[in-house]
Amino acid sequence: MGSGLAFIVAGAISSILAMTAVYALVRKQVFAMYVVLGFSGAVLSGFIYNLIG
Repeated sequence: MGSGLAFIVAGAISSILAMTAVYALVRKQVFAMYVVLGFSGAVLSGFIYNLIG
């Protein structure tokens, strides 16, 4: 179940359109932080969901 939650959370982050829009608006460092925090947050939420449920 946690993998499904992580997939749903990361879907909005990993969309090519969303990534292109963010990349066009911010510096490279901010974009890298967006990607790293988004994916790590998705994985972490999946792990936590598995621990709770």
